[in-house]
Amino acid sequence: MNLKELPNQSTRMFTAMPVRLRRLINWRLSKLKLRLFTTLAVSCTALWFTNFGTLTEANSIHSTPAQSVEQRIKKLHDLLNEQWEYVLRTSPEFASIIGDKRYNDKLSDFSQAAIDSDRRQTRIFLQKFEAIDTTGFPEQEQLNRDLMVRNLRQQLEAAKFKEWEMPVTQFGGIHIDAAQLVSSLSFSTVKDYEDYIAQDWAVNNSAPAREGARRVGT
Repeated sequence: MNLKELPNQSTRMFTAMPVRLRRLINWRLSKLKLRLFTTLAVSCTALWFTNFGTLTEANSIHSTPAQSVEQRIKKLHDLLNEQWEYVLRTSPEFASIIGDKRYNDKLSDFSQAAIDSDRRQTRIFLQKFEAIDTTGFPEQEQLNRDLMVRNLRQQLEAAKFKEWEMPVTQFGGIHIDAAQLVSSLSFSTVKDYEDYIAQDWAVNNSAPAREGARRVGT
């Protein structure tokens, strides 16, 4: 049989079928066409929305005015100040040693809750510093940002060693640091002495002291 004769043969076979069978076939074909049309319509609609969303997002990005170098440098300075204040607040002994007496009567919190909170805050600072675009920055400002990112990354990477679980060693710990702290502080007012007494009391009730005593069995 010649291939060109197949359409004519199919037509004659279809015509020879009973009417009810032909109606059933036509109904099936109409359903198939409707299904194909629906699938095609859904696919086209989804593609349109995807492209529309992409264009909208792109337009939104382009419509947002880019910050100037001066604005980004100010953002960096503000973030550096925020991180520095966090260090002073969470390391009051260090603040007292450099002459900032706002936290003079306090000690660092070495509880597990405080350690976990510090790690979370470190991640937040890292994300903020990494998000600063340093394009066009002077070399010194670029270095400020890069060194801070490096420092924060190292802090997070070092957390896997759980140094806080070794609060007392032969090289350092509260038994050495507390005794040396007094020589690093300035005493010019009555409050300075009162703050030191408050610190001394806090030392004996601190988490490192309790943990160190537990580990040595006293």
